Amino acid sequence: MVDEPTVKVRPGGDQFFLRKARGFARSMELTLAAGEFNGAASAASHCVISAADALLAKTKGVRSRARDHGAVVRLVGRSGAAGAREKAAQMEGVLSLKHVAEYDDRDVSPKEAQEAVLKARRFLGWVEARLNE
Repeated sequence: MVDEPTVKVRPGGDQFFLRKARGFARSMELTLAAGEFNGAASAASHCVISAADALLAKTKGVRSRARDHGAVVRLVGRSGAAGAREKAAQMEGVLSLKHVAEYDDRDVSPKEAQEAVLKARRFLGWVEARLNE
């Protein structure tokens, strides 16, 4: 297994990333409510990335520095946090829409956006619980 590229995070950095994740969560909720499905899916993907950074900062003292978002999914899955493998799969489901939302020549459907937001909410809640342990 290849080690994923990471960068060290200063102590307390988890709270910085958690604030970012919560901000993206507010954005995803607002854009979903406004019917901006690409924006909701994009914000959901940024929410889970920042939440993952918070988790990894707290549990390992690092965050991913890879361009490939699959690397952060793998890091979360191997983090040792309770339920990490299941939550990494949930995260991957959200990130699968990032490219569609931001770069593809099709729109994210309402159903896809709703599912991404739901998964991101659950992932963020899981991370918040892990940070409070």
